[in-house]
Amino acid sequence: MDWLLWLVVIFGCLLALGLLLEHRKYQQRNRQQIDQTYVASLEAHCIGSADICKESLALGRRTKAGKKPFEVHRILHVAPDRWYLYIHVEDAEPLMTAISEHRAKTAIPH
Repeated sequence: MDWLLWLVVIFGCLLALGLLLEHRKYQQRNRQQIDQTYVASLEAHCIGSADICKESLALGRRTKAGKKPFEVHRILHVAPDRWYLYIHVEDAEPLMTAISEHRAKTAIPH
């Protein structure tokens, strides 16, 4: 009887570990997709590099009801004086739009 309890405990631990590893792999794939799409968006707007002044990133997760998509919101500064808002939600095209310096600095904490 004692061995049955140990078997259940070990099975539960292995199942939890498997689910955790799958979750990490899913988030790593999301992060890779986010980075690739970000670089492609910069290139599409003829921007060599941009400073990320503020970033809000939710990598998403799978749930019993489906999945919660990833979301990326970034305030970008391209020297000397261009500012952009970059938004990307999973399964949608990313949006990059120019914003004023005042609006960008209002969103960035000091």
